[in-house]
Parts: sequence; structure tokens; C-alpha cells
Amino acid sequence: MTIISSLTTAQIAALSTAAIASLTVADMQSLTTAQIPALTTTQFGVLSTGQIAALNSAQIAALTTAQVANLGTAQMAGFTTAALIGLETADIVALTTAQAAALSSSQVAAITTTALAAMQVADLAALSTTAIKGMTSSQIVALSTAQSVALITSQVAALSTAAVAKITTANLAAMSAAQVAALTSGQVKVLTSGQVAALTTAQVAGMGTAQVAAFSTGGLVGLGTANMVALSTGQAAVLGSAQLAAIGTAAIAAMQTADLAAVSTAAIKGLTSAQIIALTTSQVAAMGTGQVAVLTTGQVAALTTAQVVGITTAQAAALGSAQLAAIGTAAIAAMQTADLAALSTAAIKGMTSTQIAALST
Repeated sequence: MTIISSLTTAQIAALSTAAIASLTVADMQSLTTAQIPALTTTQFGVLSTGQIAALNSAQIAALTTAQVANLGTAQMAGFTTAALIGLETADIVALTTAQAAALSSSQVAAITTTALAAMQVADLAALSTTAIKGMTSSQIVALSTAQSVALITSQVAALSTAAVAKITTANLAAMSAAQVAALTSGQVKVLTSGQVAALTTAQVAGMGTAQVAAFSTGGLVGLGTANMVALSTGQAAVLGSAQLAAIGTAAIAAMQTADLAAVSTAAIKGLTSAQIIALTTSQVAAMGTGQVAVLTTGQVAALTTAQVVGITTAQAAALGSAQLAAIGTAAIAAMQTADLAALSTAAIKGMTSTQIAALST
């Protein structure tokens, strides 16, 4: 302890700026929490980064909002992460955009969730992309909708995947399409089913194909019918078989015919029997011959009578012998005569005796 700690608050306030600037690290550390608020903003303004770095969290907590607001950017950079834990809500509110811009990632991570939740939207938007990486999952959860909306696209892209996975559904839904479009593939991959379900149609429509291809199967479980309708043919074309299989039957049934036709032959194999059954006759009729040709026997067996009746002659011509054999007898019996006539000679050999017996004369 130095002689400084024995001074009264009035004596502290009376010290010249030269005297303040000459205080040693030991002097700074000996200042009591009662003496700290007594320092004038002018006195505080001459403190070096080394002197600032000597302050502990209790001393930081004793700072007045006026003192905090008058700190230079270099002084802000001097705060240790351990000390910043003491920065209170009122102090965070008092920060200027320039001060916020001077914070490092480790400093941001050290701010309490309550204090960060009180940060002015302009200050939050002023955080550097390097600093924003320091935001923790608990800090992300604490952000208000107004703060989330205030993040600029480069900041959104800089968030850690752990932080992105914790964005609340309300905040995610409130973000702009441009903000969602700024998410990296790695960030999209960690979105939960609840977060995907919260996406607006505008946000989904604005996503790039690389982002759509990055959706996890767990996340895609949350894709609703409205968002499925909002998909573009380009987005549908990049879906993988596992992704397609993860989408709910109601959403699959709402898929635009053009989008379904855009699905790759590799991905179309991912459709489950339940999804096949859920398809409308228009969707089935819109499938390309290449898609029809690669359907598994299990998928073909799931086709309803109405769906089989609705296939085109070109689709019928694309069927293989094993696929034809998998179609139910009732569906075969209801098949259009033109479609039957379009079957290849190789495929016709696959018909079972039961199927043949079911055909009308």
C-alpha cells in the first residue's frame, strides 16, 4: 500500500495532472473504490495505458459514467480482461462508438452478459469484425432484437459458429435477408431446426446455393412449407439426398414442381416412401425422365394409384423392369394405355403375372 491510499477524496481531486501522470502501478493499485470516483475527467484523461491496465475489476466498477465516457481509445485498449468484468451496465451505455471500436475480442468476451445487453446499438455495430469473434454464446443469447438487427453483415459473418448456434429464434427472424445471406457455410451448418423454422421466406429466398448446400439434416427438419415454396430452382438443385430425406412430408408436398424437377438424380434417391406418398400428382408428373429412371424399387412401390395414372408417356418409357415390377397391381391396372404402350420391351419383361392379370382387356 502506498501513501496514495491515505489521501482523502478531496486531496485526490486536488492532485495536478502531472502528479496523476506520475503515479506508479503500485499507486494505481492502491487507490480505493472511494477514491476512484473522486478523480476528475481531466485527471483520468492523462492516465497511461499502463496505469489503466493496473486497475482491477472492483476499481473499474467504481468508475463514474463521466469518467468512462471520457476515456481515450488507447486507454480503452489498456483495460485488462479481468478488470473489464467490473464494467457496469451504466458504463457500457456511456461508451462512445469510437471506444467500442477500440475493444478487442478478449475484452468483448470479458464483458458481462447484462452489461453487453445494454450496449447501444450504434456501439455494437462499431465493434470490429475481430472483436465480434469474442462474443460468447451467453452474450449472443442476451442480445436484444434491436441489437441483433444492428449488426452489419461483416460482423454477422465473423461470429463464431458457437455464437451463431445460440442466436435466438426471435432475433434470427428479425434479421434482414442481407444479414442471413452473409452467414458462412460453416455458420449455416450449425443452425438448429428451431432456427431454420424461424427463418422468413425472404431470408430463405435470399440465401446462396452454397448456404443451402450447407444446411445440416438436423437443421432442415425445421424447414416449413412456406420456406419450401420460397426455394428457387437453383437452391433445390444443390440439395443432397440426405438433406432431401430430412425435410418434412408437408414441406415436400408444398415444393414447387419446377423445384422438384431441378433436384439432382443423386438427391432424388433420398426421398422416403412417406415423402413419395405425400407428393401431388402434379409434382410426380413434373419429374424428369432422368429422375424417374433412378428411383429405387422402394420409392416406385410407394407411388399411389393416382400418381401412376398421372405419369407422362416419357416417364413411363424411362421405367426399368425392376421398377415396373415394384408398382402395385391396382396402380398397374389404372395405368393409362398410352403409358403402357410407351413401356420399353426391356421393362415390360419385369411385369409380374399378378400385374399382367390385373390389366384390362
